[in-house]
Amino acid sequence: AGRVTTEGVSDEVFRTFVSINRGLLREQDPARLLERLLEYAVSLSGGRRGFVLLLKDGVVAFQSRSGELDADSEEVSRTIVLDAIRQGRPLVTANARADRRLQARNSIDQLDLRSVVCVPFKTESGSEGAVYVDNPLREGAFTPRAEPATGASMSACQARLVPSRV
Repeated sequence: AGRVTTEGVSDEVFRTFVSINRGLLREQDPARLLERLLEYAVSLSGGRRGFVLLLKDGVVAFQSRSGELDADSEEVSRTIVLDAIRQGRPLVTANARADRRLQARNSIDQLDLRSVVCVPFKTESGSEGAVYVDNPLREGAFTPRAEPATGASMSACQARLVPSRV
């Protein structure tokens, strides 16, 4: 059987992981749990803002928000979100404006996007969505943990949060 080891994982990363998991296991309120997961995804990835987005009747709808939010907080690239959902795989870019995959996309230019990670998910009920974390101010802002940190939020969404709210 598979054995869990901490080989190659720094003590700091391991302690952070354990601390996060303890906090999440104690949280009973699904809405608050989703907020905390998003907070962790933003802070661990190096992002500034994070969102859980659902695709409802072809329209991207905001489910939860975290991070440095302002009046323009709901301005995300729906193109990136829809691409990640349609392709069924994460989309990570260090500089969205210079990324060949995203060229000629109006929202990328209008929002002047830089670092973005978008991890799609599908719930047991068939709902689709994505965890979207960005840092619109800095190129290459994400640490190597960006996709896994965001993926952790996605897994929790699939497991118990989003299906109960759809």
